Amino acid sequence: MTEAEKLLEEIRKLPLWQRLTALRGPRMVLILLGGTLWAVEMEKGKFLRQESVVLEGKPTVETLSAAFRSLGEKGLKKKAVTVLINSPRLRMVNRKYPAMEEEEMVETIKWEEDRTFHGKEPWAIGHAVMRHTAEGWEVHLAGVKQEEIQLWEKAAEAGGRSIYEAIPVTSVPLSEDEYFAFYGRRYSGILLFRSKGLIRSRILHEEDRGKGAFFMKNTLRNFGLQKAPCFFIPLEDCDEEREQEWKDWLEEEMEPAPGNKEIENQEDFSISPETAEEDPEMSPIGEFEEEEPDGESPGAGFSEDEEKPREYLPPGAVWLENSDFEEVLTPFQEMAFLFRHVEERTLTLPLSERNSPVYNKNNKYLRLSQAAFVATFLFFALSLASFLLARNEVRSLEAEAHTLQPAKERLIASRMERRETEEMKALLKRLEASHENWEGRLLALGEGLPPGVVLNEIEGDEGVSQLKGSAASPASLLAFQNFLQAAWGGDLRVERQVDSRTKLVKFTISHASEKGGSHGLS
Repeated sequence: MTEAEKLLEEIRKLPLWQRLTALRGPRMVLILLGGTLWAVEMEKGKFLRQESVVLEGKPTVETLSAAFRSLGEKGLKKKAVTVLINSPRLRMVNRKYPAMEEEEMVETIKWEEDRTFHGKEPWAIGHAVMRHTAEGWEVHLAGVKQEEIQLWEKAAEAGGRSIYEAIPVTSVPLSEDEYFAFYGRRYSGILLFRSKGLIRSRILHEEDRGKGAFFMKNTLRNFGLQKAPCFFIPLEDCDEEREQEWKDWLEEEMEPAPGNKEIENQEDFSISPETAEEDPEMSPIGEFEEEEPDGESPGAGFSEDEEKPREYLPPGAVWLENSDFEEVLTPFQEMAFLFRHVEERTLTLPLSERNSPVYNKNNKYLRLSQAAFVATFLFFALSLASFLLARNEVRSLEAEAHTLQPAKERLIASRMERRETEEMKALLKRLEASHENWEGRLLALGEGLPPGVVLNEIEGDEGVSQLKGSAASPASLLAFQNFLQAAWGGDLRVERQVDSRTKLVKFTISHASEKGGSHGLS
């Protein structure tokens, strides 16, 4: 498994991926068997419903599209469908490639398709990496002619559907353990062995008696196994009569030799690594081609080993696996094990560009790069949006502060004025508490102030009042002093100083109240 495949496998295990997959709803899988199109809706390996439509003739765009519409009338209306490709022209081959990057290896497969599967027509080829070492790649290839994939795509489009995946039936693992599978065609069959990622196969004909047993016996030896099941999958041109004939043929191939009653022990039923290296037929890393010419005939078979005696399997080494349904009613039920493992397919066949799924093995690196770009773009877009919102908010606050500046200044002035008023009220209260008749005294002072006398300041502190001012002459000051003594009473102390320039008499009169109060005027 390559690093990209490991990454993809880890992504598929994530809970978020599982939830996104669940949003797609049930998967709709189609397969064409004996002129009948079978469709099944399934979710997480469970069958929800199944329907079938008999084609009105050979598979064409018209007959298949009509079958798609009939399935919709029966309630199977999912738009994106998966098709199991079981064409009798399905080809498989194992190939080895030297050490190179996986992208180069994929390009090599594409450029060498005419040599891989002989023919001038273009092929739709899928690949699965079986083994990757420092020496190179061992790859399993499966393909059909591109026109067969296009037939399904055109029919699906005409029937209001689209092809989500095209999966060769040979690429669907039928069991977690090692197993054989026989894919029956009209004139021949493909006997396949799968052990995890490794695949070995042979093309057999009905007259090849013993060759199936030979292949199964040597394969079991090669992989150190004592027994393994065998599944039967009919291909498109294999009708019910031919299917039963193949099953009978397989039963004969699985029969033990006359007189054998017990399976051979593990020691006798294995080969040494040296033997495997000497015999490519028995080596798990041999390169086998499973290809036939298009003009296949009933008599075409292997020419090798024709003189060898009939091979037999040990008793119970291989047996034909049946469906887990108690009573086989339909071909769908008979192949339930195939549908249950569709999600585990090892490869898909490439679709045309307009019908290819958003994500597949051919465009996975492009899609991963696009996803990374979109994630990066969204991150920077969100960051930019957050920055712009914050900047707009700051500008709005600045504009609001500028608009409210005059109101703020008025509020500050109002508060200062209110504080001064409160201070004045407090002062007046103190004055009222210290001298009950201070208002009358000030009023009398203002009315009886002699001419030529100017008061600049009146202070009061600790029961002593001071009056500061100037008089035009000493006589004016004396008149004011006598008036103050008569109006306020108490003790007076006068300090005077004559200004030599203006000849005015500056004075400070200290008055001690009879009650010891303080006027506190300033």
